[in-house]
Amino acid sequence: MLGGGLPDLVAMEPGLKRWMAGAYAAYAQAWTRARLDVAARGGVVRAPETGTQGEVEASLRLGYQRLGAVWAAGRLAVGDGGPRLASLRAWADVEPVTGLKVSLEGRMRDGGPDPYAPGMVVDADHARAAVRWEGWRGISLGLAGGVGRLSEDDLARGVVGPEVGLPTLFGHAGGLWVGYQEALGWLPGRTAWVQLQLRPAERLSLWLRPLYREDHPEAGALREVGGFAQADLTLLSFLRARASVFGRVPLTDLGTTLGGGAWWPGSHSWVRTGVNGKSPPLPERGH
Repeated sequence: MLGGGLPDLVAMEPGLKRWMAGAYAAYAQAWTRARLDVAARGGVVRAPETGTQGEVEASLRLGYQRLGAVWAAGRLAVGDGGPRLASLRAWADVEPVTGLKVSLEGRMRDGGPDPYAPGMVVDADHARAAVRWEGWRGISLGLAGGVGRLSEDDLARGVVGPEVGLPTLFGHAGGLWVGYQEALGWLPGRTAWVQLQLRPAERLSLWLRPLYREDHPEAGALREVGGFAQADLTLLSFLRARASVFGRVPLTDLGTTLGGGAWWPGSHSWVRTGVNGKSPPLPERGH
């Protein structure tokens, strides 16, 4: 079972104006050289701009030995306007040679009614690619890039940048990553971050990711600092607890600078790293 409040789409402030409740189920099947994972979620979501609607989401992952894996996921929403395909996503992670990892992803999203422009629908398409090389004296070198496009306004924004990691800086207890991304297109800007990943105990994993971000619309510059923290605790072989928090503090007044709300695609690192190969689900801004 799952449930709770959802943050504001732009300010990311917690509250109960938006909430969701539902149930989640998963199934896994392993063979000698392959593994299949299937997951499904169903529930109800309530938001001021869309009202109450039902959602069904399913995902499928197929992995084969060390070569990598492919995923596919989709989400169907049912509201007053009938059923609609809210999102569709496919991605692949492969390792053609030892130490070289390539990741590709494509996603389309029908975000539903725009809460800041009644009568409009927010549709967005995204694509990204990342390459990471590991194996030289415990150093990880990565390069990631991607592009997002708003279908309604035909606005496109791309990001590209490097990431350098020391996955074994603290031995088996974790490592440190530093990254930077430059944003190009209709809303230029940049993001820099540090990511600390620790495993202080066999059953406990911690992630901490402070970041600095700035965007440069025509009216001026928007600057903010933020961070993401997550803790995973394995209680039993079939039970795991997770706690996470994400916050950001504007260094400039969004209302004064832009005269209203603004949409921008997320620009967090797309190079997936993690303690012992496990990656936390990095947060994304509301679209």
